[in-house]
Amino acid sequence: MGIVSAQLRRHIDKLLCSPHAPRYAAAVGVLLALPSVLQGKLLDDHLWHAAALRGDAAWRFELLDGPAAQLRETGVLGWWAGDELQLSFMRPLASLSHTFDFRVWPEALWLMHLENVLLYAALILVVGWVLQRLFGPGRVAGLACLMFAIDELHATTVMWISARNTILAALFGVLALAAHIRWRAPKVGESRRWPFALAGPLCFALGLMSAEIGVAGLGYLLAYSLTRERGGWWARLAPLLPYLAITAVWRLSYIQMGFGAKASGLYIDPGQDPLGLLTALVLQTPALGFVALSLPVADALTTLVGPAWLGLPALGFVALAWVLAPLRDDPNARLLGLGMLAAALPLTLTAPTSRTMLMLSIGSAGLAAIAWERRYTPAFAGRLRRLGLGGLLVCQLVIAPLLFVPLSFAPLVIEPPHRALATMVPDDGRVVVVLNPPSEINALYPKAIRELDNETWPEHCYLLFAGLGAVSVERVDAHTLALETQHGWAASRVDQLSRDWSVRGFNPGDQIGLERAWAEVVAVGADQRPTQIRVHFDDDLDEVVVLGFDGATLTRWAPAEGERRVWTTSLTPALEGTSALEGNPPF
Repeated sequence: MGIVSAQLRRHIDKLLCSPHAPRYAAAVGVLLALPSVLQGKLLDDHLWHAAALRGDAAWRFELLDGPAAQLRETGVLGWWAGDELQLSFMRPLASLSHTFDFRVWPEALWLMHLENVLLYAALILVVGWVLQRLFGPGRVAGLACLMFAIDELHATTVMWISARNTILAALFGVLALAAHIRWRAPKVGESRRWPFALAGPLCFALGLMSAEIGVAGLGYLLAYSLTRERGGWWARLAPLLPYLAITAVWRLSYIQMGFGAKASGLYIDPGQDPLGLLTALVLQTPALGFVALSLPVADALTTLVGPAWLGLPALGFVALAWVLAPLRDDPNARLLGLGMLAAALPLTLTAPTSRTMLMLSIGSAGLAAIAWERRYTPAFAGRLRRLGLGGLLVCQLVIAPLLFVPLSFAPLVIEPPHRALATMVPDDGRVVVVLNPPSEINALYPKAIRELDNETWPEHCYLLFAGLGAVSVERVDAHTLALETQHGWAASRVDQLSRDWSVRGFNPGDQIGLERAWAEVVAVGADQRPTQIRVHFDDDLDEVVVLGFDGATLTRWAPAEGERRVWTTSLTPALEGTSALEGNPPF
């Protein structure tokens, strides 16, 4: 048994030390990601498909297909959505690829997923080249590339068609870093440096044209200049001027062309909420570092509100930084650690999510590989530090590949609520009320799903509450519903998409007018989120269709006057008897 084990270790070591190690890592990554081709459409995929059929502009992505007032009337947004809400993104490369897919082969969902898998393989190869360039072909570079390929944080990005923008941004960002390294540090015998001086900024610009998080690539470029360039500050930072100029032009163009996320609690506007930005920089940056190095809790953080929750993983990062402190004498560790944290800075402008972690994983994989190589050195001799290092390596080498494939099947959890609404919401001229989908985002997609099925959506559909918390609903009289919830509306950050509560909340007595109803705020919490409301309908409630999620089932409710019911939804609500992918075959 010992002989077999020794032979296996030598064989693995040979593969990791091979110049072809990135190819082997890419093959492993493809094998882990390949089950995602069995998925159907998920979340924004429905919007892309509907936009392609409508013939919308192919180079931009509008999460909302109309003004907030109009979308409040059709139930795409809740009554509380702000009038100034805007969710418009300049991602022309990714947008064009989705438009092409849904116009040319709209039913070949497997092919769209395969495109993501192949782009992920290309990303692994380029990451492997960069790591081998930094470390030289050997065990550390090979192991770091493998850790990057099997990182479970990448699963939801690869399996989601609409997340292609993130893969493209990361791919071009790493290509920019590779070209920059080739330009600034050519090996003996390598010539023609200046074409790479042009290729780096070009790839960086393409990353910005893929997704906003392409700016994270600047973090590694900055880290390379600070740790590898020689001379004074000017000599070190001057090679970054083309990238900074491109970033400035991109940002000015972004603003002048009217793109951006405004009046949304999921995104931070530095001009409107400087305190929120400072809090995010201080707490969310180390929290993202903790997620990249250890446990996949980024998406869980999105469901929590308040800096106290971000403080927990931030403290975890401090602990991991202490564990990895002996690596500070390694120039590659300094480059990768600094690059990871610098790349995390622009990601703090939105809620934590695993979809934004691709660039950060380069640094975390490299640090973990260096730590593995030095695990038996005296620097890691302390029991507590060795225990922490062991936990980190278990997360990177054991937990990560075990979770990769299960996380690729997230649609089984995420899709049912809006599919249930798309199935059950009637369009027969009556007003429809939706009481309590599990998340605000579940209301964004049912109308598009109906549109794709060539079915109409009701003209008046009102979303009254969204979230996993219990909400009490009482029919007060023939025309009035009273709603109350202990934790208030938008208790989770993921349910703050349509209003920036830090800037503008509600006061008791505020009224929101709708065409066939109006909402009145009765009571609010300390942060001005409503805890009680009343909704007054023009129609008799006996003529209104009221739908609510009762645990895992979307049901119709016909309340009598004075009747009160507490509604609580689950994490996986669905129309009874339907599955996440029903009516949505991948082939």
